[in-house]
Amino acid sequence: MAKDVAELKLDDFKPYVNGDFAVRIGTDKAGKDVTVTLKLEEAKSVGPQVKGGREGGSFSLHFVGDQHRLAQGIYPVTHATLGTVEVFLVPAGPGGGGHGYHVVFG
Repeated sequence: MAKDVAELKLDDFKPYVNGDFAVRIGTDKAGKDVTVTLKLEEAKSVGPQVKGGREGGSFSLHFVGDQHRLAQGIYPVTHATLGTVEVFLVPAGPGGGGHGYHVVFG
């Protein structure tokens, strides 16, 4: 079951920087999930907490992967400890470690 993104905070992701996340990109002909692995390269604050806003303030995640170039969209992203989170991945282009992707939690 996917976690509620409205409840997530920067501190939920910080322990997993440099960790691997499985991103479900579809299913094969047999109906089995197809996943790629992205590494969480950075988790940082991008804004202060505002009244009625996200507890702890807005934050962003930067993932890197070299297996596929993913299209912008919503993907279920799974970490062995954190669980599954459905996020909107935005391609950030190629970099030193592969193809980058941003996720922003406002």
